[in-house]
Amino acid sequence: MSGRPTRRSTSRSRLRPSTSRSRPRPIRARILAVIVLLAIVLAAFGLTRGWFASNWLKAVAAVGIILGLGGLLRTFLGKGARGEIINLLALGFALAALIVGNISGPRGPAPEPDLSPFEDLLPYRVTGAGELGLLVRTCPSGSCGCSEPDCSLLGTAGENSRVWVQCSLDSGYVPPGESNSLWHKIRWPNSSGGTRQFFDSDPTSPHFGWVFGRYVTAAGPNDSPPSC
Repeated sequence: MSGRPTRRSTSRSRLRPSTSRSRPRPIRARILAVIVLLAIVLAAFGLTRGWFASNWLKAVAAVGIILGLGGLLRTFLGKGARGEIINLLALGFALAALIVGNISGPRGPAPEPDLSPFEDLLPYRVTGAGELGLLVRTCPSGSCGCSEPDCSLLGTAGENSRVWVQCSLDSGYVPPGESNSLWHKIRWPNSSGGTRQFFDSDPTSPHFGWVFGRYVTAAGPNDSPPSC
């Protein structure tokens, strides 16, 4: 009878689950969490910098970021091995998106468009016009044959925007408050007068407009525009 308690305690110890295996190793979990954190930071940075050319790569990176955040949260709360599994999945998604995106996706700014068919146009930039922008007119003269207010306005070119100049003309018309009469003829997308709406000048714009020369400067080492 004296040996029975010892046998019972031994059987109970054998049946008792081992808790050391179910708990993640603290050092391993922390190292994995740091690696996952770096991976999701890189994936998020890649999303903002255009590293992923296709939508499915963006989706893979986004899934990796979401899983990583969830895994890091479980690791921080000490939720056990499940947090490590989620972290491993997140690391796989994030690294897959980064590796494939780095191989196949374009990185850096987009290449400049080929402007060789538009060699007669010179790129200029609007400077000094302020928040109201630079008005684009139908002609470089006073009324442009209009009787209604603003009917000669084709729109506005925003401050620091690029305009494509074809030629220049000293029209003799000096705007109020100015001291010269130099105007530039630019490519412009709108031909309907009476608007101050902002538009973008483009080499392929089908129409033309006129801007006052004081508020545009050459955007590169270009010669002066030819005379109109």
